[in-house]
Amino acid sequence: MDKIEILKKHNVPMIGITSGGPNYIRENIDCMFTVSTHERLFTKIASYSSEESISYILNVLYSAVFAKNYQKNRDYKIQVSRDLEQERNTQIQQLQDPKEE
Repeated sequence: MDKIEILKKHNVPMIGITSGGPNYIRENIDCMFTVSTHERLFTKIASYSSEESISYILNVLYSAVFAKNYQKNRDYKIQVSRDLEQERNTQIQQLQDPKEE
């Protein structure tokens, strides 16, 4: 947790993602997302609600950053996908991209 103090000293903006209740991260980072959980510590079967909560938070953050420069990010993402995934194909017509001219 000493990294938080170093980052604060250098005025690095931070976003915390943590569980509810008091803890070091919550007490030392200004922008906080709380992971929703209804799982008990020991009698839970899986960590489904925590994982879904984290996934949702990360998707919202990613979407917000992506949207800030949507067209540039979209064009870049498509080009990188085309370069890296040339061998991908599908027989499902609805999933096929239009042919480039």
